[in-house]
Amino acid sequence: MITNVDVTPAAADRQARAARWASRFGWWFYVTVMVVAPFALVLAGVVGVFVWWKLADLKAAHEVKLEVARIQALGEPATIYDLYAWHRVPDGTNDTTALWLSALATADAIQIGNTKFMDVPIVVTSKRDTLAADHPQSTLDLAEDFLKVNDRAVQAALAAAREQGKCRLPVAFEAGVAALCSTQRARGLARIMSLRTHVAIERDNPETAVESVEATLALARAIDHQPTIVDLLVRIAIIGVALGDVESLLNRLELSDVQLARLQAGVQALEIQDSLTTALLGERGIGYHEFHQFSPGPRIATAAQPMAGGKLTRPADCRFYLALMQE
Repeated sequence: MITNVDVTPAAADRQARAARWASRFGWWFYVTVMVVAPFALVLAGVVGVFVWWKLADLKAAHEVKLEVARIQALGEPATIYDLYAWHRVPDGTNDTTALWLSALATADAIQIGNTKFMDVPIVVTSKRDTLAADHPQSTLDLAEDFLKVNDRAVQAALAAAREQGKCRLPVAFEAGVAALCSTQRARGLARIMSLRTHVAIERDNPETAVESVEATLALARAIDHQPTIVDLLVRIAIIGVALGDVESLLNRLELSDVQLARLQAGVQALEIQDSLTTALLGERGIGYHEFHQFSPGPRIATAAQPMAGGKLTRPADCRFYLALMQE
């Protein structure tokens, strides 16, 4: 038996409010499950990845700092300030840099253009055989004329070669890999001295030939502390020119014991492997510089600001680079 129960207005109102809350709760629950929750999970993942990356970045930056400290403790250059302090003539040693810069500048100033010297061998062309006096198209007289006209460059090279000491061609380390390679200019001077050597051989003048080879060897020694692999390759090329000239000289002319001893001393003074180490030390420092971001304006490195205000970027890559260069 079913009995009709009258519902009071207050109870009906409570039921209506409960129904509306239930409806709203269902809608928000749907939104939360379908939209808010996935978004929150993605956001949490992004934040987690960012925190992990930041912690890894800080760890790598700390390890870079420790590695740089280790390098500096060995007396090797790492920062811009280190590179400038490292690439200088040691105290108490005669500085021949100015002499060699003068010789290089004088050789650079030689203008050939469309002059009669366009056919000068070694300096301009590779036709070295035409220097022979009995060659049908001999350029021996032309070469002698060239050397006479450009005697200032020859004498500047001889003066620098005679001076005992050390040379450090300037490098703008703050420019990083964009720093100009000063040793490229040495190629021209080496060619001039090589030409002088071969002209002296043809004219049977052993003393002039030995003197010229000594100047080429001295030029190779003058750039033995330049801080890049490119510098080293230029130096090796100049050494190759000098050794080729020595071979020609020994095969063509009779030399005295004193002259032979001079050539031997000049060749033995070459230290190619030491230059490789020097070049790699410089490359490591210049590469470390490239991992720093600099604000516009002049970069003057000091002990207080060894990277001239640069900020280390991508420390993990920098750490890998330093480890690779250490090998």
